[in-house]
Amino acid sequence: MSRRSTLWPLCLLVILCITAVALARGNLLTNPGFEAGKSGWVSLAGSFEVVSSPVHGGAGAAKVRGTIAQYVDNVYAGAGYTFTAWTVKNDPAVSSVRLVLDWKDAGGNSLRRDASSPLSTNSPDYRQLTLGPVTAPAGAKRVQVILESAGSGYSYFDDAALDMTSPPPTATATPTATATPPPAPSPTRTATATPPPTPTPTALPAGALTINELLYQPAPSPGTPEAHREWAELYNALPVSLNLRDFRLSDGEDTDALPAFVLPPGGFVVIVGSRQAFLADYPGFIGLLIELGDAELGNGLNNAGDALILRDPVGRLVDALSYGDDASVFATPCPLVAAGHSLEREPAGWDTDRADDFVERETPSPGGTPAPTPTLTPTSTDTATATPSATPTATPSAVPSAAPSPAPTHTPTPTATATPEPTPLRCFLPLLRRG
Repeated sequence: MSRRSTLWPLCLLVILCITAVALARGNLLTNPGFEAGKSGWVSLAGSFEVVSSPVHGGAGAAKVRGTIAQYVDNVYAGAGYTFTAWTVKNDPAVSSVRLVLDWKDAGGNSLRRDASSPLSTNSPDYRQLTLGPVTAPAGAKRVQVILESAGSGYSYFDDAALDMTSPPPTATATPTATATPPPAPSPTRTATATPPPTPTPTALPAGALTINELLYQPAPSPGTPEAHREWAELYNALPVSLNLRDFRLSDGEDTDALPAFVLPPGGFVVIVGSRQAFLADYPGFIGLLIELGDAELGNGLNNAGDALILRDPVGRLVDALSYGDDASVFATPCPLVAAGHSLEREPAGWDTDRADDFVERETPSPGGTPAPTPTLTPTSTDTATATPSATPTATPSAVPSAAPSPAPTHTPTPTATATPEPTPLRCFLPLLRRG
């Protein structure tokens, strides 16, 4: 007994030493000064490159347009962390720069986002940004470390650092666990049992969920901010429903997490900044709608050029497009369209990862597809035309392919006129209204 009691203080000393070593690890980031090129860092929106001037220290720095990030695993809930980086913001086309920590649970779901105060003044010199100390939220297992430059211009980042500045409270509770060894396994089992409720979602197949239509420049309307009237339409090409919870839409500047929302198979949903502003523009709309909390897509889409990127809850790329002068997604971006016109995939869900998947739509069709218009004009000749249309759309949409085939079977012209192809869409639209 006495031997055992003398061993516990030694064990406690070892634990404290391990904690001290962990705290002494210092910077938790990979390639914090960009001396190894882009290693460890990825672009979430926009683009970045490593340059040799201007640098804060060493031989490299990141020249960033948009947002870059890296993941740090094995963070501790309840521990304190401080995130710092040096930056040059001297481009008038950059509205601000800031640091962001996006805390994730074991399933990759976002728990909380912390952001530093934005730096909005210009200077040719490096200045330090600091976020923290902040306490990692309960359930945190990893954190996404983000360097953000808002606007169409470039900023520079160098010598970033993420440090654990205070240990997690569990380190203090260790003596209690030593006093009663039997209960010690039970917390471990509880912790192991926690991940199953939040399993990592499997990656969606290519073309399963697409940004089908985008209106980035509404027709002028006095009294309503333009950003409140922008919208994007998503299309579920799968034969099963999709829950959009924690899917993320981002432009070159900001990211919006989608709420829990079940999108039926073959269904369309329109993502809007302001429901009120959208319904004022489309008073007859009866489709599915998701309103974002900050009244705009990303940070408001740029009329001269921008990107829109859709990612799943784990951060995997689902779909993206770019237009105008933004070549971050398509090497040859979608051409600009007139105010009040939209960019739309033709046919719905058609996705070859090229700008020519999209056409300019003079009359936007949020919540559905204007495919019926070309189908109704010719009757017998278009039976052949309807078949190619169904061929690319075979995987994405069961709705368009089902509609053209009955049309030729019925009597000539009257049936073609009476083929209200929007009807299949309306079949599931009311279901959403009930939810």
